[in-house]
Amino acid sequence: MKTICTKTLIHICSFLLLASYFSLIYAQAPDTLWTRTYGGSGHDMGYSIQQTVDGGFIIGGWTRSFGAGGSDMYLIKVDVDGIMEWEKTYGGIDDETGWSVIQTADHGYAIAGHTYSFGSGNADVYLVRTDTSGDTLWTRTYGGAVGDYSYSICKTLDNGFALAGMSSSFGQGNDVYIIKTDSLGNRIWEKTYGGPLFDIAYSICETYDGGYIIAGYSSSFGNAGAYVIRTDSQGDSLWTRLYGGSMSDLASHVEPINDTSYIISGYTESFGAFNGDFLLVKFNDNGDTIWTRNYGGEFTEWAYPVKQTTDNCYTIAGWTDSYGGTYGSNIYLIKLDEWGDSVWTGVYAKDSNEAVFDMQIMSDRSYIIVGSTNSCGAGGDDVYLLKTAPDTLGIDEDRGTDTNNNGLWTTIFSGPLLLPEGKNYRVFDITGRVVLPDKIKPGIYFIEVDGRITQKVVKVR
Repeated sequence: MKTICTKTLIHICSFLLLASYFSLIYAQAPDTLWTRTYGGSGHDMGYSIQQTVDGGFIIGGWTRSFGAGGSDMYLIKVDVDGIMEWEKTYGGIDDETGWSVIQTADHGYAIAGHTYSFGSGNADVYLVRTDTSGDTLWTRTYGGAVGDYSYSICKTLDNGFALAGMSSSFGQGNDVYIIKTDSLGNRIWEKTYGGPLFDIAYSICETYDGGYIIAGYSSSFGNAGAYVIRTDSQGDSLWTRLYGGSMSDLASHVEPINDTSYIISGYTESFGAFNGDFLLVKFNDNGDTIWTRNYGGEFTEWAYPVKQTTDNCYTIAGWTDSYGGTYGSNIYLIKLDEWGDSVWTGVYAKDSNEAVFDMQIMSDRSYIIVGSTNSCGAGGDDVYLLKTAPDTLGIDEDRGTDTNNNGLWTTIFSGPLLLPEGKNYRVFDITGRVVLPDKIKPGIYFIEVDGRITQKVVKVR
């Protein structure tokens, strides 16, 4: 049986303490800069946010505080500091919901959702197009006689729109429903995808070749799982995949990474805690899984958007019941490296009851998050907007940016790691694991030279 000498044991313990210390200092989630609430005495929800060309933001959702009756689509335009510039509602005497908003090429807006006031008399897909002030230019409804919904909209290369949701009017029952329109909302084509049970799309993006990547949920093909469809420009399926395990899994968002890969975020019961964890799956353009990760605690976590950061990492946003305060849910952000390993985690609005449904990353690496709160505001649930400080771990400096931190030189670099010649050295990650220099991925490392830790390095790409 091998034994570890006292000197070696002291060295390992000292290293792990140093690694823990520096990982705490250099892997902190950004602080909250400010929060805002919007709405009235009824229930108001924010589901979607986009930064606008003037540096402010457009928020899409629904309201029961204002409008024509029931719930109405709700647009809120705010400036860069979250101060409201205007708010508008859209709908009739029955219920409307806005799920997804984008800014259009003429700096107006398009918001997609569903309506019970117009169309067939049952739920129909509802698209509202406005000018820069939120005044209606035109509206469109799509669907059949039963129930049809849209949860996501994206702009297309031909200045039209693609909408994704669910149809009970067409297909085999409850199927994924995709509508492609021109710039005036005229339907070019519509398609359904799925099987005999329940299938739904929550997110759609146009791909590099003019096709579409669609993410949602399906219970029609074996286990209930995160359902992804890749199509050509006409909506014809190129492939479909079901990601997850033996329990229930769902994709709430899909994000293109580049021309060769995509990432989905959502919810899993197959991995981690039985109550549900964040789910993240990265896959290539053929749908082959690159990696799958889950994150969370003892209780429920649910992820909504995932975004790629400028340092080739990812940040995922959602809500948690496991961390933060003892009352209700809290906003939960996790930054991950390119392989899905955690860089930092942040819990916001602690001891409150907040949820997050969308997030954008600003040019200064801060985060803008929209969702709902019932712990502050005008009453009921209110639209909740949270802005963080810049993410200081996201660094683009080149090699040679050196600082001295408590006796350790810190080098921020990209590309291959240069190590001293003629020295005995080892490289450790922040868990104390030895890493081969040519296997280093973006992250934080420590260099031991001739038996002594002398340098901390941060690889950014």
